[in-house]
Amino acid sequence: MYLDSDKTVEFVKVPASYKESRTLTEYTSLYGEPDFSLYNSELGFGIKAFVFLDEGVAVIAHEETLILECLWYFEPTTKDVFLSTWGKGLTPERSYPEAFPGL
Repeated sequence: MYLDSDKTVEFVKVPASYKESRTLTEYTSLYGEPDFSLYNSELGFGIKAFVFLDEGVAVIAHEETLILECLWYFEPTTKDVFLSTWGKGLTPERSYPEAFPGL
């Protein structure tokens, strides 16, 4: 959870408990198609963030199975602001997590 200077919550990450029935489809049926999606190699191979900017939700899910890994909640914002603040680790290309970062 991240707080701004006024101690107001501005970003929360919530791990999703594994259930094959908890998928991205739940969120696309509520909000429509995501504004964009990018890979999150920090969480594993083939994991993507599907971002709904106006709703302030990023659904982190496996790109093939669409099963949820995590949910991110944030102040509704623009793509540029999201990427420069909370989405810094997201990339357009799939990559493997670094086994030994810094070596």
